[in-house]
Amino acid sequence: MALSATPDDARLPAARPTGASFISWMQHCRRSDTIAEALNGPSHLIRPERPDRAPLRYPVQLAQSLRALWRDRPVAVMVASPPFLAPLAAWIYSSVRGVPFAIDAHSGVFNDPRWSWATRINRFLSRRAAATIVTGNHYRDLVASWGARPLVIGAVPCRFRDEVAPADLGPGVHIVFPCTWSFDEPVDRLVAAARRTPGVTVHITGRPKGPAAAHLEGAPDNVRLAGWLSDDEYTALMKGCDGVLALTSRDHTMQRAGEESLELGKPLICSGWSLLRETFSQGALFVDNTTDQLADALAEMAERHTELAAEMVE
Repeated sequence: MALSATPDDARLPAARPTGASFISWMQHCRRSDTIAEALNGPSHLIRPERPDRAPLRYPVQLAQSLRALWRDRPVAVMVASPPFLAPLAAWIYSSVRGVPFAIDAHSGVFNDPRWSWATRINRFLSRRAAATIVTGNHYRDLVASWGARPLVIGAVPCRFRDEVAPADLGPGVHIVFPCTWSFDEPVDRLVAAARRTPGVTVHITGRPKGPAAAHLEGAPDNVRLAGWLSDDEYTALMKGCDGVLALTSRDHTMQRAGEESLELGKPLICSGWSLLRETFSQGALFVDNTTDQLADALAEMAERHTELAAEMVE
């Protein structure tokens, strides 16, 4: 796909056109940052503090997205979805400036019940995009059935700052669960599994919210809540741990935590969906998200984490 910048508009302030701007309505997205850097453009994480509840913040994010794009004047636009209003901002800018846009469709576009009502809108915007990026062949075929142009980009390499030293997590085996506290993450079964494996400490990141937070009441001492971490704090935790958890109840869903374990050479405990088995073919233990299998995997990780780490590096 050839990209070309639009002619200068005398009514606009002078600006240096960027490669491709990436718009994400999230507080943090390493995938977006990595792709934007590769395309020589900025990554804009559009998540205002006020108003703090959707959909009240959506008009604010829409305006901020358009303002950022108008300031950047990129030759192309990348945008993460959901929510569908983020691609709407990219389409508006694309239509006015005459540049292509592409949608990086996270699995929630297709399998999150919160967005099932927006399928027609997602289909409409995908048909107008230069490409809709998905992480596997299942959603590639679905997007193609919409009459849109799918592009499969699975695991995206990620970078951690070399200057950040590993955190000292203390004695024993330490496993990190990068958690978004979404409905598809089996926090309750993980806490129950940790109770059966007292020799393994499980660190759960993110701010507890939703129904899953209720399962933390009475959690064993070997479950530690890391809370919301800065980039450097998160990097230190991931570098200092002995293994990583990447768990989801949703099929066809790529796991960024798995990509990060791959980058750091950390062994992985992962939900056993076919996409994840194909992507992380070595250095991983696969589970069906039950308490029994999670407990067995934590115990096996404690015994084999050095061996599994070597496989992940390979």
